[in-house]
Amino acid sequence: SISERKLLNDFKKILPVSMIPSQIVFMDQMPLTSSGKTDRKKLPKPQKRILNKTDIKPETIYENELFCLWNKLLSAQNIQITDNFYDIGGNSLLAIELSMLIAETFSIDPDVISLMEYPTIKDYAIYLENKINFKRNSAVGFTTNNNSRSESMRRRFAQNRNRLQ
Repeated sequence: SISERKLLNDFKKILPVSMIPSQIVFMDQMPLTSSGKTDRKKLPKPQKRILNKTDIKPETIYENELFCLWNKLLSAQNIQITDNFYDIGGNSLLAIELSMLIAETFSIDPDVISLMEYPTIKDYAIYLENKINFKRNSAVGFTTNNNSRSESMRRRFAQNRNRLQ
């Protein structure tokens, strides 16, 4: 018998972070339809994970905002700022949705790759703060018309969010 932990560790060696399942459900037999295909309606629902950890609460504004966004998207309970997004139920589709929410919340143009590089709230908050400060500092002394660009970005993210729902 193979354990869930061993399987997940093996997956981490060969798969990109975004493709590693957050949970594995073992079954004796796959439920089949009369035509021999997998009966998805009869598959067991994965259990929500309750994480038993010491409470590590958000300390900065960025950590707090990201914490709220993660809680909104993920079904895990007791999310900590040191939890890996992909270990507690995140996947590539949720990463895209999270990027859109971050764009709306912080008025920046984030990329999904950065969530793979900084998969915890604590690390991503530092990345985000640096990115925002760099944007703010590089804009000093320059006047540009970013209103039309940011408006088109908001529309594009809203359209993508509607497609995901």
